[in-house]
Amino acid sequence: MEAPPSQSVSPVPANEVNEMQTFATIGYYGDGWADTVFPVRLTIVGDPLFIDGTSARGLSFEIPHGHRFATDTPFLIQADVLQFSTTGETTHGGVVHGGVYPNHCQHLYPTTTHRVRLVLNGGATLDGVHPVLPNQTDLFELISSSGERVTDPVLGLADLGSDLAEGHTSLTYRADGDNFLDVCLDSSKGSIGTIAKVRMPCDTIQLVLPKGKPVCTDNSINVTMHDVGYN
Repeated sequence: MEAPPSQSVSPVPANEVNEMQTFATIGYYGDGWADTVFPVRLTIVGDPLFIDGTSARGLSFEIPHGHRFATDTPFLIQADVLQFSTTGETTHGGVVHGGVYPNHCQHLYPTTTHRVRLVLNGGATLDGVHPVLPNQTDLFELISSSGERVTDPVLGLADLGSDLAEGHTSLTYRADGDNFLDVCLDSSKGSIGTIAKVRMPCDTIQLVLPKGKPVCTDNSINVTMHDVGYN
């Protein structure tokens, strides 16, 4: 059975200039928690353009059976170790987004030199509503090529809200609600050149998508190491 076309497509909430790679669609795709009708394929039929001007028309993605609405859980889909830059970051929040932007690493942790940029399959939350806090660094473990956990250079998490966690709980913290997170690093405190993998230890700390359940399962992803400098 062919589903009707999407009613709307938007990069929001992952719409900062240096994000813009995950798009949410709105439409009539199945029967939700009943889990008897669900999408199995996404095909681009319009003409959205990549940054180089080429069209995405005709691209198609087969949706794995385990990624149905009723069963899907948060997991890592991309991890990049990068020198920190404010290029593409939203630097002011205005009236609508006050308390959310700026939310980049150097705003929260001025000594930041690098970051591990994480992309998840959806916005990860603590309970379906309330956001992750910048001091919850145990949610993501950086693993070295020798299998050891890398902790010394880690300052905290960012790309959440414009405040540190102090004085807030998950009930009061304002975050951007998207699927991008940064692990902020200070290379003067420890080597970052050995980071090889990122793990979500869901056996001890459990996250959920905005729909609320089920909780994540332990997963990890290899990092892409960009030009990070000397260490």
